[in-house]
Order: sequence, then C-alpha cells, then structure tokens
Amino acid sequence: MAYPQGLLASGETIVYEFGSHWSVLWQQILATVGYLWLLILLVPDGVNGWVFTILTLLWISFAVRGFMEWRTVQHVITTERFIVRSGLLRKVGYEFGLEVINDVAFRQNLIERALGVGDLMIETAGSKGQSRLANIPQPETMKNLISETRRNRTYSMARGGPAQEAPPQGAPRQGSPSGQGSPSGQGSPSGKSSAEQLEILGRLFDEGKLTQSEYDSEKRKLLG
Repeated sequence: MAYPQGLLASGETIVYEFGSHWSVLWQQILATVGYLWLLILLVPDGVNGWVFTILTLLWISFAVRGFMEWRTVQHVITTERFIVRSGLLRKVGYEFGLEVINDVAFRQNLIERALGVGDLMIETAGSKGQSRLANIPQPETMKNLISETRRNRTYSMARGGPAQEAPPQGAPRQGSPSGQGSPSGQGSPSGKSSAEQLEILGRLFDEGKLTQSEYDSEKRKLLG
C-alpha cells in the first residue's frame, strides 16, 4: 500500500517505503493450517453447518484480520521525515523530522539474521527519546538508509537548499537522480567551495548533528 503523495509537503519526496517482515504472520499461518486441517477431518463425516460457520468466523477474525493489519503497516523515509503508520479503517501513526534523529541502531539475533528481520532503535531529541520498531526487513540496510538521508537533510538545512534523496544502500531507489547526497568539491549541487563545505561540516559536528565517524567520512570525501 503506497503512501499517498497528497500527504507530502511541498518539495518533499519519498526516498523509500516498506512494511513489516512476513515473519510477523507466523500465528496467522499456523491458524490457517489448523483451520484447513480441521476442515479435512470434519468434512468427510458431514460437518455441522454451525460448526463450519463458527470455525470460519474465528479464522477470519484472527488470520484474515491479522493479514490485513500487516498489509497496512507503512514505514516511509522521505527527504524530510521518517513516518510510521498503520490501520485500514482507523489510521494511527507518528513521525520524526530527520533533523531531530540523533542516532539509529539495529538489533538481530541469530534466527532473525537468517530470516532477514530485526529491530530498529531510533533515538531522537526531545521527550520521545528512543523508539523501538520491531519486525523490520533488512534492518541494517534500513538503518544505513535512514542515517544517510538524515545527513543529506542536515546538510540541506545548513546550506538553505532543498532536501536531497539519499543513495539507498541495498534498497531500491525511487526517482533519485544519480550523484545526489554527497556535497563534495567545487562542482557540488550547492555551488559552495570545499572550504565552505568544510566549515559547514565543522559547524554541524560542533552542534552535535554529526557523529565523529560521519564527520571524518565526509571530511575525507571533501579533501579527496
């Protein structure tokens, strides 16, 4: 289920969107197998209509409803925000401005690594603190993508220019022109010299918007 374009701000674009991992449906899968197994056992003996109706209603209320709820979960990374929302008839959700995200981490155990699923921990400034998002597909890739998009957003705000899409690392790109996201050299989209961009980097680092590793990495890019 795609995120409605009409809910985006002017100049904001979607970098990537994804749902929850399929493994969250394990209970619904077991319920469906059990439902079919009961039907196979009962039908040859002439299953009672009321029994069939009750079993079917129970299966629909649990398995089908769970599947529909899973299908409505959306995680959306835009050039300005990270959005989480779910619900078919009654929508619920929340969002973070990329500029208030302080850190993104992921966590997987051995089984989750084999399945390609895990948790994301997003630490933000303010009262919300750390938010844990469970059942995220390829959490390390999503963590890197959020971090890269956040850095691009921070640079854009410091330069006073439009937000740019991050180059997804291992994730499909959605309309992102090649070469965006790296403010290096005289010919960068910002039009600023390397010295000016080094000054911006230093200011962002002093303000705590870049980690030491992010600062060192971008400084190396600018210095060639």
